[in-house]
Parts: sequence; C-alpha cells; structure tokens
Amino acid sequence: MRGHNAVLLTAAALIVLAAPRARADSGWSGAAHFGLAFAQHQENVTSGGWVDLLHTLIPNASAGIEAGYLKLPGASSYVVMPWARYAGPPDDSRDMFSASAAVRLRSVGPAAAHMIGTFGYYHLSAPPAGVQPLTSVDQVRHEWNPGFSLGLGFSAAGLVRPSFQLRWHETIGPDNANLDVVTFEVGLHFE
Repeated sequence: MRGHNAVLLTAAALIVLAAPRARADSGWSGAAHFGLAFAQHQENVTSGGWVDLLHTLIPNASAGIEAGYLKLPGASSYVVMPWARYAGPPDDSRDMFSASAAVRLRSVGPAAAHMIGTFGYYHLSAPPAGVQPLTSVDQVRHEWNPGFSLGLGFSAAGLVRPSFQLRWHETIGPDNANLDVVTFEVGLHFE
C-alpha cells in the first residue's frame, strides 16, 4: 500500500503546484481527498484517495474526471502460513482503482456545501483464494465493473480550501454481485 500512497501523494502535489499557475478566470479546479472506507459486510476499515480535475460549466457547476484508489479488506480469519512458523492473516486484500467522469455542484458562501456525482469503471484486483504464495502475476484476478458514486460535503472559502465529504460508491458486478463502499473523506479543493 506504500506505493499506492506515493502515487496519491504525487498526484496531490501536482495539483497543488499547478493551481497557482492557473488563472482564476480559467475555469479549472481540482480536488484531492483521502479518507476512510467502510465496505459492505466487512468489519475492517480501510482507506482510499481520490483526485479530481474539473472545468466550470456554469456558475457553481463543474464537470471533469476523477481517479481513485481504495484498499478493500480481505478475510478476517487467521490461518497458518506454510512458509511461516506463526499464525497470521492471509493477504487476500483487494486493490480497487477507479476512473470516472465527475460532476460537482457547489453553493455559495464562506462554508459552501457541495455535491459530487461520478460514473465510470472500477478495476478490482485480488489474489486467488487459498494460502499459496503468489508465484505468478497471472494468479491475480482482475475485474472491470461499471460503477458510480454520490457524495455530499462542505468546504471553506478561498482559492485553496479545506473540505470534507461523505460518499457512497457502488460497483455493479456480474449477476447482481454489487459492492457498496461508504467513504468519509477530507482534503483540499483548488480553484
């Protein structure tokens, strides 16, 4: 997960460095959020991060793209690993990346409310079931599923403003095998 955090940190740094160079009347804005993820039917809490790049359509409404990453929990049971002399949790956690179109509506005022909606694809990668160590990258399962998210939040005023939001993500899997994830995110919005 350390490598994924580095990618999110790099993307957030690029937005921070690019924001002052953009003119205020150019219509471009961005956001970087990091938060806690609560997956459906899971006891463990994980984390994720999202980066948005949006362009103003009409006053207080923007549209653009969003990229995100979620670490989803694996099984919570303990097993004895054949290559280790101790009991430990199996590494069956799942990585989920998303690429989506995004629309954000924002109210006016010093503590503005906003609503965000996305629709796109979620890429899920997970190790195979069982306790065998991975010997080939081909053993990892890869799935692409459509999905969407809806969120509500608040942000302060200014060119760079702190924000928080609560969001619901839904991936639409085959045979109605949908996955619900609720995230609580904090971050920065850039004008």
